[in-house]
Amino acid sequence: MNVDLKCLISGIIAIIDASIQLYEAVDDVSGLPRSFRDVADRLPAILHTLEAALYWLAEEEEDACMLSTDQYIALSTMLKSCRNKAIAIQKVLQSVIPDANASLIMRCAKAIKAISSTNTVDSLMQGILHDLQVLTANRAVNTASRSQIKRYIKGRFEEEARDVCL
Repeated sequence: MNVDLKCLISGIIAIIDASIQLYEAVDDVSGLPRSFRDVADRLPAILHTLEAALYWLAEEEEDACMLSTDQYIALSTMLKSCRNKAIAIQKVLQSVIPDANASLIMRCAKAIKAISSTNTVDSLMQGILHDLQVLTANRAVNTASRSQIKRYIKGRFEEEARDVCL
């Protein structure tokens, strides 16, 4: 099950990375609305959070810690939604960023489109940020539980070892 989640996260990482590269390829971003620049500023942090989530899932596989079916379904649904939002942001960025050799008319048309897409981009980014909050909160709760279980098991083994030695 963790493999499917890792594939979803890897796909989102690829989309976010492509969006970052698209934004970085623009010579002059000053013509874009502030919300687009804010989105672009957050994308690297989102990328790093998702990379950390991949690491967490790999770590859980090594420890043979599998998610419950309910946890898996909830995280899978949330990650699919996050992927859809990331794709939508990428499409909006592609549609509003003018080519380097675009005519003045084309640049103006893309600028108007960018202004009209501001609320969409803001909403999509807020959705992604909320999804990441759920992902990291889930990890925090599960980490505490697993850590407590490991300490308990370790303590029990130490007690049994002492009893055998006595």
